[in-house]
Amino acid sequence: MKINRKIIMIFVCLVWVFTGPDVGHAQQQFDKFGGWTGLKGTKTGAFHTEAIHDRWWIVTPAGNVFWSVGVYSVRFSGIPDTNTKRRPYQEAAVQKYGHETEWARVTRLRLKEWEFNTIGDWSSASVFREPGFAYVVGVDLPRKAPNVIPEGYYGYFPDVFAPEFQQSVYESMFERFKQQAFLIDDPWLLGYFLADEPSWYGSKQRHGALTDDFIRLGADRPGKQAWVQFLKAKYSGIDDLNQAWESDYKDFAELLNAEKVEDTAQAVKDKLAFLKAIALQFSKVLFETLRTFDPHHMVLGTRPSRTYPEILEAIGEYTDVFGVSYYGLNRGYRLDPEFEEKIAELYSYTKKPILLGVIVSGQDAGLPYGMVKSQQDRGVSYWRFLAKVAADPRIVGMHWFQYFDPPRHCYDEKPANWGLVDQKDEPYQEAVSLIKQANDMVYAYALNLTDFVPDFDGVFGLVRNEYPQAQPEEELKSLNIPVTNGDFELRSQAWKLQTWKGDSRVVIDSASPHKGRYALKIVGGKAEGWDSVGVAAQYQPSFILKPGVEYKLSAWIKTDKVENFAKVRIKIKSESGGEEYYEAGGPFGTTEWTRYESRFQVKEKNDVEYIVAQMVGNGTAWFDDIQLEVMAPGTAKVEEFVQPDSPAGLPESRDWKTRPLTLPNPGFEQGEQGWKRQQWKGRPRVGISWFKRRTGLRSLEIKGSADGWDSLGVGAWNIEDIPIDSGKRYVIKAWIMTSDVPDRALIKMKVKYQNGETVYVETDPVSGTTDWTQVFQVFQFKEPGSIEYFTCQLVGKGTAWFDDISIEEIIE
Repeated sequence: MKINRKIIMIFVCLVWVFTGPDVGHAQQQFDKFGGWTGLKGTKTGAFHTEAIHDRWWIVTPAGNVFWSVGVYSVRFSGIPDTNTKRRPYQEAAVQKYGHETEWARVTRLRLKEWEFNTIGDWSSASVFREPGFAYVVGVDLPRKAPNVIPEGYYGYFPDVFAPEFQQSVYESMFERFKQQAFLIDDPWLLGYFLADEPSWYGSKQRHGALTDDFIRLGADRPGKQAWVQFLKAKYSGIDDLNQAWESDYKDFAELLNAEKVEDTAQAVKDKLAFLKAIALQFSKVLFETLRTFDPHHMVLGTRPSRTYPEILEAIGEYTDVFGVSYYGLNRGYRLDPEFEEKIAELYSYTKKPILLGVIVSGQDAGLPYGMVKSQQDRGVSYWRFLAKVAADPRIVGMHWFQYFDPPRHCYDEKPANWGLVDQKDEPYQEAVSLIKQANDMVYAYALNLTDFVPDFDGVFGLVRNEYPQAQPEEELKSLNIPVTNGDFELRSQAWKLQTWKGDSRVVIDSASPHKGRYALKIVGGKAEGWDSVGVAAQYQPSFILKPGVEYKLSAWIKTDKVENFAKVRIKIKSESGGEEYYEAGGPFGTTEWTRYESRFQVKEKNDVEYIVAQMVGNGTAWFDDIQLEVMAPGTAKVEEFVQPDSPAGLPESRDWKTRPLTLPNPGFEQGEQGWKRQQWKGRPRVGISWFKRRTGLRSLEIKGSADGWDSLGVGAWNIEDIPIDSGKRYVIKAWIMTSDVPDRALIKMKVKYQNGETVYVETDPVSGTTDWTQVFQVFQFKEPGSIEYFTCQLVGKGTAWFDDISIEEIIE
């Protein structure tokens, strides 16, 4: 007889839910701290960790194994609304309960009913001071030590080598334990977080940038002196360092005064090694200072938001449990497909048991950025994630963020349905009933008694997301979704070459492509960081991002002395109103062509606003072969992931049937007749060329006189009398050739509607040195209007030639 495995799993789970692991003795199976008495550790009187039977456990003060399921921010005060300064949750709690004591009593009963066993960080003492829950306390990082991140940049990170840092940490902890001396001997205290998400990314917000901030410090600062001492200890002398770095420093004194070190290959390695030295000093001071006050309770780490290997290794040396949020491991309807690899990486560097965070937000609560559609889906998503996490022998707990929903306007730029209760303190019953059932089974998962998890449309009759992922047994295939001209072989067509900030230059380059003839090249401007941003952008690109499937974004990128980073980024606007970014890349310094990729899954319906190749800061970056792939069911077709009406003017649209309009002198064969030579900015030269032409005898020639918008030469066409009907589609076509054009040459038209609105229509730009290249752009009048001007334009230096210009009506 064939036995249905799923039915057996359901039976095992239901037995566990109602009886515990030892049927008939459920009430005797847990000690007062919530530990399971069926497996023993060492009884020490405080929570600690032990490896028992090939997995990590937390062990209770009574000596029994414990797996922590907790909730962050169980806090009476709520979160202030940044617009009104009011605290909606607190106001509702006061109105409902009268005072905090009654709120705390009801809240504890709820959490006990929902089978949580731990009160997480940022919670009210009124909740955790009464015995019954293990609890976590955060010791905030003091900000009295000098900040190494320069003024004007985001983030704070102390000079950890300065005496002020150690002194401020001691004073902060002294005050904390003076006010809450009970912590030191309280057996219910699980442990301490000693900081929350320090700015390991530095001013440039990338791996290794924090070392650059230490290098930028003055020669009298301890952090700068520590950097030079680190190098002295590694190299036998300055000649040895110069040989390794390909540099020419006279002595270490010159290095002490240098505010910048070029990112050669070995210099980058040394910077990252010093980053670990910074992290070791940071972690050591926090850990050892805490131990002078409390020698018993666990340190849960500093919850880094960046998982740089050097940071992980350093924190691992000075923590008992490695606490990290890592919210992206649960993606709502699906777990991160790289879950195993990422957990393995964390553990290989820290070598400590792991405590994770979890967020599952719904779209039905009236807040943006929802991961799943309904509260039922939230509960199932949590259950599926908990089953995966608890079964992993390297993980000892998972804490939900957070107890209550935030106001729509708060400290976080992406507020979402985080809460187990809403802002009126009403539980999300559909979610918490499933969360309770999941928590009931945590020891069954940790002991490998079952691997059952509910499906979104499975045994509980829940409704799957509108865009379901493929079933595990359904074969998936990789589909290549067209990113129009992603290899730049059609030069700039479909891309807008733009300077978003500063004076960076974006051009098509033929000198060093990854393959083929062309690549995109971005040269940073004079300004540093986000004051210099160059991009190539496709707005409203032709592809669609569907929820429930996995995408892979990739690009080949090469860099030369890039101080910040270069990457490819997609921006979407979600149906619930939120904005999301997905990106690949991020190299800095000097690197050869390297393929970068990232995998992602969108959470809900959306509009794709743009895809850009972007460089931030100084240096030069090249981009080539940008690709987007999707893992789709075997029956899926590429057409399902492409806009039904691709944006007009793209190369695949060249086969339209058209009717040319009659235009005066479109090929300059009558010289300047019908055209006006104009200098809109600077002293460019505009005239008729007899030597460069695509067809016939003549073309229009513009020679620039200065960089960028300081030189703008124009050939303006007088075409007011040409009939353009609203409702019809037209295409502008032209041929352009360029020589040493760092900025752009293009055709640009200004349209003015009768209601006063002004719009511009322009072709893709041509830059660099090129042969004759056809450019075109489709346009359509939304309502009656007129063309104010039609121009051939050259922005900046170099020379551009224009020929064979036409406007054609597209015949549907």
